[in-house]
Amino acid sequence: APATLSLITTTFTEPAARRRALGAWSAVAASGAAAGVRAGGILTDLLDWRWVLFVNVPIGAALIAAAIVSLTESRAEQRPSLDIAGAVTVTGGLALLVYGIVSTDTRSWGSAATILTLLGAAALLAVFVVIESRVAKHPLVPLGVFRLRSLTAANGIAVTIGAGLFGLFFFLSLFLQQVNGYSPLKAGFAFLPAGLSTMAGAVVGTRIVTRLGARRQLVLGPLLAAAGLAWLSQLSVGDGYFAHVFVPLTIAGIGFGLSFVPMTIAATSDVPMHLAGLASGLVNTSRQVGGAVGLAAMATVAAGAASPTVGYDRAFRITAAVLVIGAALALALPGMPKPEIQGEVQDEIAAPEGVLATST
Repeated sequence: APATLSLITTTFTEPAARRRALGAWSAVAASGAAAGVRAGGILTDLLDWRWVLFVNVPIGAALIAAAIVSLTESRAEQRPSLDIAGAVTVTGGLALLVYGIVSTDTRSWGSAATILTLLGAAALLAVFVVIESRVAKHPLVPLGVFRLRSLTAANGIAVTIGAGLFGLFFFLSLFLQQVNGYSPLKAGFAFLPAGLSTMAGAVVGTRIVTRLGARRQLVLGPLLAAAGLAWLSQLSVGDGYFAHVFVPLTIAGIGFGLSFVPMTIAATSDVPMHLAGLASGLVNTSRQVGGAVGLAAMATVAAGAASPTVGYDRAFRITAAVLVIGAALALALPGMPKPEIQGEVQDEIAAPEGVLATST
């Protein structure tokens, strides 16, 4: 997923063209997520839950073939070495972190197993920082790039957006099926407004970001999504779909859609051109990590509730609060970057001589 966004940001260098491309990317991503939920319901209901996994095999094969035919490979005069140690430590650290949080639904936070798992995660992530800052010749993530306030704030917002998206789809699907008795097929189609509204928000957001600006739109989008999730936190057993689900689901979808394009613009606007791919990959990865860690934490909170309904409502409220934090982070986005700071960052993380980091 980060590679697709990196290709777009390095291929479309003119601001208007990049904005349109990001809008198309966001709309397709939103429609794909909604289509996946519906397809999952159809496959589970009519065939078997295992088809949810198997159906990705032919899709993946088709995409590999399409990539071979459609994408031109980028070339570099000097190919930098891969940061294997950095990749292993950050992946292992995040995996342990998610596992440690998820496992607290069956064991306490103070148990030896939980503490050791979380300490292991912290140790691996600390080693990753050391590798990136002092050891790696070509670090996976040059830490100096986080001196750019816009990129750091955008990644923080991406974490909250990921947590909100994952939380919405996961907990609402459970509520509809386990509490209101929806079949998998019916629950899948119940998410149709989310996909359509997110797609619409992404398309509209591409056009209005030039008027509102990335900062204002990144306040508006997460707040709308938070309002939808706060509304969903009032759900009770037997609530009707159109009266209690349709409207907040649509509001949340619009909010998420409005956030995608300005989030990527904010992450890449002040970054040196040869690091545009890295910046866009980082913000997309942050969204995925936020979804994984956020969902793990919210699932633990929900599992400890007195009843499923109370647990789901509590998870929706926490998710709404996380999105409000994302809107607050948007206020930290700068207006225009200070030239001297950008110059220092560019010198610190400059590309090795002869290396082309952009896609051709």
